[in-house]
Amino acid sequence: MLVHHGTSLQAVEKIKTQGILAKKATIGKRPPSVYFMNSFQQTKDYVQDLHLENGEGYAIVSFEIPDGVSILEDEEEGDSFRIEQSVPAKWISSIAYFDHNDKRVS
Repeated sequence: MLVHHGTSLQAVEKIKTQGILAKKATIGKRPPSVYFMNSFQQTKDYVQDLHLENGEGYAIVSFEIPDGVSILEDEEEGDSFRIEQSVPAKWISSIAYFDHNDKRVS
């Protein structure tokens, strides 16, 4: 399953080598998870508001989640879902970079 995760340009460099570590939710009692959206455009809309407001660029990392990995709906956000494990860098299928003017640069 192809999924998307928006992040800062600083964080994407670490994701390229280490993947994404599952983190405990800041709200509620959910187990450590990594959050995704299945729509590239929804991911872009969500992350651009967070980063462009601060004059920063951002990236959208697309991952191919292997069969057999349990994917759960996010109880807090209806448009997203989560997996209760870290995501290795080898699952990355592509990375789209956007500058501080929201122009795609790769």
